[in-house]
This record gives sequence, structure tokens and C-alpha cells, in this order.
Amino acid sequence: MKKQLILLLFFTTLVLDSEAKDNEYYYSLALQGNEQYTAGNYDSALTLYSKVVNSDFASANLFYNLGSTYFKLNQLAPSIYYLEKAQKLAPFDKDIAFNLSMANDQISDRIKDVPPPILGKSAAFIRNLLSIDAWAILGTLSFMLFISLIGFYLLSNSISLKKMAFFLSIGFLLATIGTLTLGFSALNYVQSENQAIVFSGSLSVKSEPKQSSSDLFIVHEGTRVNVLEEVNNWVRISLPDGNEGWAPLEELKRY
Repeated sequence: MKKQLILLLFFTTLVLDSEAKDNEYYYSLALQGNEQYTAGNYDSALTLYSKVVNSDFASANLFYNLGSTYFKLNQLAPSIYYLEKAQKLAPFDKDIAFNLSMANDQISDRIKDVPPPILGKSAAFIRNLLSIDAWAILGTLSFMLFISLIGFYLLSNSISLKKMAFFLSIGFLLATIGTLTLGFSALNYVQSENQAIVFSGSLSVKSEPKQSSSDLFIVHEGTRVNVLEEVNNWVRISLPDGNEGWAPLEELKRY
């Protein structure tokens, strides 16, 4: 049994060491990408950033750098795509918002947004106040305090202290539920792919999920749409102004 444990620890160490080396390698690539971007070598920066992104590394800074690089290379759709992904992870970052605004100004479509419901907007604002990890840490701390107060309630001989511990424990239990709910909501928001960017120069949106159906309206490269459903490589999309229709999935990129 000892030999098996030693072997297990050995192989676990190898895996962790390999992951650490991978992280160090891709971090190095990202730094090289920063250097190339600063020097104005945008093609080289794009190659380096893309290698990191294609290895399933994800961060707001990485997506921001990649989106900004695409913008410098006048590739509008991928620029907006990665800047939108960056804003999903860091919704209050002013640099991301500024660059995304600059990219959106290049879109030929001018679609007026319908204001979201106040409750939905408020819930999204609260959800985005902290990162997923921060909500998880806060929820864990609240739960630990809840358990500690329950223990104090059971062990204390003072009636007044028991009452205080009881009501405080209820408060921290509600805080645990609230923070974990917000954390899962943030996780679902980041992982969801219910939005997309138009990647074709000009896209005719159809009345039905087939090429022979009639055209409803046209959208252009870089336009952001909401994805409502997917059927046989077609997606039903809606625009911020409420217009809906069907488009081939290959003409869009979901995020």
C-alpha cells in the first residue's frame, strides 16, 4: 500500500509539475505577445495570443489583448468577439468598454437597444460586482461562520448569547445562500453562449431555418445578436431592437 501511495504521489507531482510548466510557457507567450503589440508587430502578437487562447486559457486581459490586436489589423468581427468575451469576465473594466465602443462604432448597422427591465438590470449589476471566485470565497466564509455560530449556540449556557448566535447564524445562512446563488448565476452567465457576433460581411436573416425562405432583414459584420434557439445548424436570433429571424450558424460565432 505504501508503494502505491508513493507512486500516486509521484505521478500527481509529475502532473502538477507539467501543468505548472504549461502555465509558465503560455504566460511567457502572452508576455511575448505584449512585447510584439507594443512594438507594433500586430501579426506576431496575434499569433502569440492565439496560441494561448487556443490552449483553453481564458482571462479578461488575454481576450482584451487579442481583441485589441484584431482591431489594429482591421478585422472587425473577431475584434468585437474577443472584446465582448473580455467584458463578460470584467464587466466594469473601463479599458475594455472603451475599446469595445471604438470597435462598435465601425459597425455599419445602427441598431437601437431596447432598455432591459429594471429588475433584470439590477440583478445583473449585483451579479457582476464580484468575480465567480470572489462569490465562492464569500459563500464559503459565510457558511463557516454559520457553522461556528451554530456550534456556539449549542455549547453556550447564556440565554442572551444563544439568542444572538441563533439570529446571527440565520443571517449568515441567508448570506451563504445569496452569495452562492450569485456565484452560480455569474458562472452560468460566463459559460452561456446565448449571444453571437456576425462574422460574414453581410448576412440575410431568414423567416425560417432554410436557405429558400424569404429574407426579413440584413445585418453586417460585427453586429451582436442574441441566440434564442438552434435547429439543424441554424439559429433563431434577435437584435437589440427586438427583430427576430433565422441565420446559418456558420455565419456567426457564439460566446
